[in-house]
Amino acid sequence: MDGEARCDVDRLSVGLADVELAIAKARWAHDRWVTAAIRAAGGGSLSGAEVLILLAVCRAKRTALADVRLVLSFEHTHSVSYAVRKLCSAGLMSAEGTSHGKLLQISDMGAKVCSNYLALWRDLVANSMNRVLPADAPLSATADAIRLLSGLYAQAARSAALL
Repeated sequence: MDGEARCDVDRLSVGLADVELAIAKARWAHDRWVTAAIRAAGGGSLSGAEVLILLAVCRAKRTALADVRLVLSFEHTHSVSYAVRKLCSAGLMSAEGTSHGKLLQISDMGAKVCSNYLALWRDLVANSMNRVLPADAPLSATADAIRLLSGLYAQAARSAALL
């Protein structure tokens, strides 16, 4: 080679790189969406992770901190614990127990914010999606593929950390 870096990739690699870029763009757009929507729903200024934690607790009504970490694939307990403290301080949920066995419960105010968020989601996201995609669009298959990639990336990250 004449001093230039060259990437030889096969079609699968090119396709996977396209998927990675699309996921990155969707991730940032989704983060902007959840933070703007939760603010509009009356939830104040929350990070994307805090919104996802709030929505997970609302969906379960009452759940363990460890289960929230597992469902949302958070590696570090302290990140979730900090978010939970912020959400509790805002009156959106409550937490009982020790840090190792903490139970989280949505508050009435948190349930109202989540209900407002869901209404916005239906109006601004789901209805738009229904207008542009056919009714039989394979969204569940897409979600399965993304979950598969998530697991592969998590394993690759653990392997890379050992190098």
